[in-house]
Amino acid sequence: MAHALTTALLGLLALRAGTPEALFGLVFALQSLGYTLGSYFAGRVPPALAFRLGPLGAALGGMGFLLPFPLLLAAPPLLGLAVALLSTHLRAVRGWLLPKEGLAPSLAAIRALLYGAGALGGLGAGVLGKGNPTLPLLLGTLGFLVLLPFALGPLHPRRLEALRQEEAE
Repeated sequence: MAHALTTALLGLLALRAGTPEALFGLVFALQSLGYTLGSYFAGRVPPALAFRLGPLGAALGGMGFLLPFPLLLAAPPLLGLAVALLSTHLRAVRGWLLPKEGLAPSLAAIRALLYGAGALGGLGAGVLGKGNPTLPLLLGTLGFLVLLPFALGPLHPRRLEALRQEEAE
């Protein structure tokens, strides 16, 4: 939901920040580049780093859309990179934690919840963005930051490694 809230009105925010219409597509191309790089490098980034820096990078990337035009171009790749790193590692953790025989139904249920949350986030962004288009962005940024306590608790690397060791035994 945080991702949908953050990205639903990015086009409007980019144009309001002074992005020339001829370069409008560059904003989304840079975001896609960030997703690609984040997915590519996810295997090289330890989970501890991904779970700590992923939410911060996504929040900073989202907030970067409030900057004026040339500075704004740093935000899309940062947002894409952080979201891809975080989501790739979260998928891996789900694979470690879920029992093998229940993996497919569990992942299907998680996928349905994520798509539903994304749709609600997009709808919420449209409704909230009528008055102030930056409000959904700020709420989405807060949504990413809410993940940080999980990196210190349930998603702490030592805890995850202990769970993996238990599973291997």
